[in-house]
Amino acid sequence: MKKMATMEANPNKKILFIVSHYALGGAEKYVEHLAPNLPHHLECHVFAVKNSVESAVGNKMISRLTAGGVKVHKALARSWKSIGWLTSALRLKKIFDEVQPDIVHLNTEVPEFCFTLCTIMFPSTRRVRIVRTIHNTNLWPKWKLVGYLCEFCLRKAKVVCVSETVKKAFVRWRIKLSLLPPDDCAVIYNPIDVREGSTDISSNCATGRKVRLLFAGRLEYQKGFDLVPEILNATQLDSSKLDLTIIGSGSGVEIARSLVTTPPKGWDVHLEEPTADLVNRLCEFDVLLFPSRFEGFGRLAAEALMCGVPVVAFDLVVLEEVFPPDYPWLAAPMDVADFSQKLIHLMSSLDEAQPTVKKAKDLLLEKTSPERVVRQHWNLYNKEIAAFERP
Repeated sequence: MKKMATMEANPNKKILFIVSHYALGGAEKYVEHLAPNLPHHLECHVFAVKNSVESAVGNKMISRLTAGGVKVHKALARSWKSIGWLTSALRLKKIFDEVQPDIVHLNTEVPEFCFTLCTIMFPSTRRVRIVRTIHNTNLWPKWKLVGYLCEFCLRKAKVVCVSETVKKAFVRWRIKLSLLPPDDCAVIYNPIDVREGSTDISSNCATGRKVRLLFAGRLEYQKGFDLVPEILNATQLDSSKLDLTIIGSGSGVEIARSLVTTPPKGWDVHLEEPTADLVNRLCEFDVLLFPSRFEGFGRLAAEALMCGVPVVAFDLVVLEEVFPPDYPWLAAPMDVADFSQKLIHLMSSLDEAQPTVKKAKDLLLEKTSPERVVRQHWNLYNKEIAAFERP
């Protein structure tokens, strides 16, 4: 998409986005799409609080940000769990002094903790407008006490949620902490920008070639990767060889390697490292496996649909904002047998899938339009800056 044209409001202002790392992640992708496409006169900076391991995904993200005129800041080379949490807060103070941002935009819990720690150590960093984007329905699953501290310190910040389901979960979280729900909590969906393409699904059954399936993302519990072996074992097609590509990394990598070396009967399995251009590869596949246990929006599922690729997923509440009500390939939550049955049903009728996929795509087009998402954020920033400058 093209960079947003300059608008007559609050020229020469600075915004500092804070993310966890320059690596694979929905929040990072969110900022990667947003920051470079804001108006030219808005000076954008991005700081990743964790010292990211050198990777193709991270390097591509940094390259895209800098090419869009965004200034990139890195954390010091320290392990986050040892002393990195402290050195990142100190590094953030130095960035504050250099940049003097008008708005700080926080994305997910780790950046919120880093910023909260910085404001406790250096009260001068509190004199800034704060925007928080909440990306998930499961907040602070481990560090509950740290979450309570951050929520109290950030209770007056402007809050944006990436879906209506996330908004409801966030309100419940605030009430649980005996805090009032945030005023005027906005919902702004993930910006999705994909290339037009065709998977040529109708030819699959005619030629009898392999059905190409994809699992992509973090190989973690949240994404349901531990369920994949059971799903594959329960899914067989008499007439077709099944080919699964796994693109990702994480704690489940040994499970993935085991599937590659000893795949279930009827399957070929391949493992690839995360790629920065995953969205541009989606059209290489016929089906996306999306067995997530919880999501903030379900961005990858939406991207697949936008590319014309049907998705099999669990029927999570949040996915009601991605799939139409009558979408036929949603399984009962955490029911692997039902997931397998939905997958078999889809693969047995791939030549009939496109009208359903197109219906889902059409519903997504408007609310995930990158131009609309950028404009919504720009309007929000203008209001926050105006409120801060009001005497």
